[in-house]
Amino acid sequence: MGSWLLQWWEQPKYGLLYQLSDGSIGCRFNDASNIKFHPFPHKISFIDGQGHHTSLNSKRIKESEDRKELLGKLKYLNEMSNKLGLKT
Repeated sequence: MGSWLLQWWEQPKYGLLYQLSDGSIGCRFNDASNIKFHPFPHKISFIDGQGHHTSLNSKRIKESEDRKELLGKLKYLNEMSNKLGLKT
């Protein structure tokens, strides 16, 4: 069964932050990249600006070629989620 959009927040400087009905949260950034955190199982989906998709668990981020970009975007996602009271 699919999930649906519960709420979203537009952040003009960065992009669109969203929460889905399955508990996942994500951000569509202005550079066309997208990152989504799935709470169960703990999985991160990342689509870069060219449309390349990567699915990672927390341990595989260290091995990723896009590690620096991923960590920066995850940090932003975590900060905004906490600010908005979302559980990650």
